[in-house]
Amino acid sequence: MKTIATKALLLSMFFNIYNNAIAQVKDTNEPIRYVDFHAHPAMKNYYRNVPRFDRMWQPQFSEYIKNANWVNMGKKRWIWCKTGFSGVTGHGSYDQATYDLLNQGQASIICASIYSLEKQSTSKAKVLHIIPMRTLNNWAVTKITMKRQKTAFNCTGYEEYKGQIAFLEKQSTNYTGYGKAVKIADRVEQLNDTSVIWLLITAEGAHNFYGYEDQYGNQFRDFHCDGSCMDSILSNLKEAKNKHRLFFVTTSHLFWNKVSGFARGLDIDKPAARKILARQMWSKNFANVDGKDAEGIIYIRKKIFTPSKKDSVQVQCECLYDLKQKPDTLQLGYAFIDSLWSRHNDFKKPTYVDMRHMDVKARIEYMNYRAKYVNETHEKIPLIVSHAAVNGKNLQMAKFLGSCPIFDDYDEYINPKKYYKKELTLNGCGKEMGFDINGLDKVMDKVGWFHPMSNNLFDEEIDSVYKSDGIIGLSMEERALGKNTYNYRHHCHNLRKYIASHIDGFTYANKSHLREKKYLKKLELAEPFVRNMLYIVKHSGVSEKEFQNLEDWKHIAIGSDFDGIMNPIDICATAADIPAFFSFLADNLNLYADYLGERKLLHDKDPKILLRRVFYQNGEEFIKRYF
Repeated sequence: MKTIATKALLLSMFFNIYNNAIAQVKDTNEPIRYVDFHAHPAMKNYYRNVPRFDRMWQPQFSEYIKNANWVNMGKKRWIWCKTGFSGVTGHGSYDQATYDLLNQGQASIICASIYSLEKQSTSKAKVLHIIPMRTLNNWAVTKITMKRQKTAFNCTGYEEYKGQIAFLEKQSTNYTGYGKAVKIADRVEQLNDTSVIWLLITAEGAHNFYGYEDQYGNQFRDFHCDGSCMDSILSNLKEAKNKHRLFFVTTSHLFWNKVSGFARGLDIDKPAARKILARQMWSKNFANVDGKDAEGIIYIRKKIFTPSKKDSVQVQCECLYDLKQKPDTLQLGYAFIDSLWSRHNDFKKPTYVDMRHMDVKARIEYMNYRAKYVNETHEKIPLIVSHAAVNGKNLQMAKFLGSCPIFDDYDEYINPKKYYKKELTLNGCGKEMGFDINGLDKVMDKVGWFHPMSNNLFDEEIDSVYKSDGIIGLSMEERALGKNTYNYRHHCHNLRKYIASHIDGFTYANKSHLREKKYLKKLELAEPFVRNMLYIVKHSGVSEKEFQNLEDWKHIAIGSDFDGIMNPIDICATAADIPAFFSFLADNLNLYADYLGERKLLHDKDPKILLRRVFYQNGEEFIKRYF
C-alpha cells in the first residue's frame, strides 16, 4: 500500500510540475494585450471639434464628426495652434489615445475618462491679480481657444459630460483599414468579444455632475451647496448611472468642488512659463483661485498660515482650521459617495470611488468610511487609484507635508533635503514627520527618487489597496513618476555607471545594446516607471507565503492618463508604443531589479509573466470581477 501511495504522490507531483511548466510557457508566449484604467480618448477631439455641447444632437453635425476619433493630430506646432488643444507635452500637441492608436497598441479594455473643463480653469479669476485663469489656460496649459473656454464656462459640467458621452456614441465603431471596432461596454458579458476594443465609462471629478442650480464661477469658494443644489447633483449622477454602466468616478480633480478635497497637480515642467505657473500653483496665495485651503470630505477650511517669530512651535505644528465656515460637504461629500455606491440603477451595480486627486485627509476619511460600510453591509468595495505614482513617504510624513498644517510646497521638489532639514530644525516640527536630522540621508535615499506631491501614494495606502482587492493603475506621466526629481538631478547617469561596471558579468542582457548611447538613454527614460512599479510591489503588504502565487504583482495595472493634460514618458508617449515598451521592459527587467537591489521581487520568474500581469491580466481580472 505504501508503494502505491508513494507512486501516486510522485505521479501527482509530476503532473503539477508539468502543468505549471505548460502554464508558464503559455504565459510567456501569449500575445500582448493592453488594458488601461485611465485614458481620455474623447476629450481632446471633443473640445477641438465640438463648439457647443448641444451640437452633438444635430444630425448633420453627428455625421460630420463621426470619424473624428480615428484621426491623429501630429507633433507640429501649427496643428495645435489651429485646433486649440495641446495638452502640456512640451513638444507641441500629439494625440495619444485615438482609436487608431489604441488599435496599434493592441488595446483590449480602456477606461474612458470623461472630463469636462472645471469652471475655475475657464473663469476670469486672476492669478497674481493680473492674469485671468482663462488666459493662462489658453497660454500655458491646454491651449483651448478663449471662445471655447467661454462656452464651457457658460454651460454646466453635466452638459459637457453628456456632450462627450454623445461624442463617443456617435463615433464610427469601425473605420476602413484600422483594425478592431471600438465600442462602449455596459455589461461584463460583452467583454468576452475580443474582436472589439471596449470602452468603460468613468468620470474625472464630481464637477461633471453639476447643473445650472449649482453653477459656480469666480466666487465658488463662497458658494454653498445644500438642499436643491445637492438634489440636482445627485439626480444628474443617477441619470448618468442609468445611461451607461458608470464604472468609477474620481471625486476630486484640480479645484475644490465641495465634494472632497483635492491634492494639487504640481507642475514641474522645464519651460519657463510652466515653472512660473508651478510656483504660483504651489503658493499658499493660489488657494484664492483653486480653493486648496479646504480639505477632506468633511468640509473644513484651513487657515492661510505663515509662521512668524511670535508664533510658538506648538502653534506652527498644529492643524489650524476655520471652524466658522459652513460645513455643507459634511452632507454633500458623503451623500455623493453613497449615491455612487447605490445599486438603485438600471445595471443594479455600484459605481466605485477613484481616490486619485483626493487630498491626504480626504483619502484617509474615505478609506475609513469605506471600511465601516464594508463591515456593516459585507459588500465588496475595492479601493481604486486609476492613475497613480508613489511619493516614497509613509503616512506620518505624507500627512504632515501634504495635508495639515502645510500645503504641498514647491521647495520640496527643488531641494527636499534642504526643505526637510529646515522643517526639522528651524520650524521645530521634525517629530511630526517621523524622523530626526540623523535619519535624513536614509529618508532621501527613498523619498528623493519620487515626486513629493501628496497626490501620489504613501506606503500604507498601497497596502490598503491590496487588502481591499483593489487596483492601482500606474501612470505614464513623467512628472508624476518623478523624472527630474532631486536624486535624478544629483545622481546623474547612475544607471549608466552601474552598467559600465557590471556589464562583463551580465548573463541576461544584450551586451552590444548596452554599449549604445541611444539604448542607454532609453533605459534612463524608463527608469522612473520601473522604480514606481517595483516600489508598489515591495510595499504591497503581501507575505512571503503568497509570493508563489505572485500576489504582490496582482493589484497593479496601467493607468496611463494618455490624452489627458499630461506629459508622457518619452519611451512610451502614446498607446501605440505599448507593445514595444512591454518588450523593452521584458528585455531589461532583470537588469533594473539588480541595479535597484530588488531582484527578490521578481521571484525567479520570466519577466514577461510579471509584466503581462501589469499590462493586462490584472486589469482584465479586476474588471470582470467588478464591472
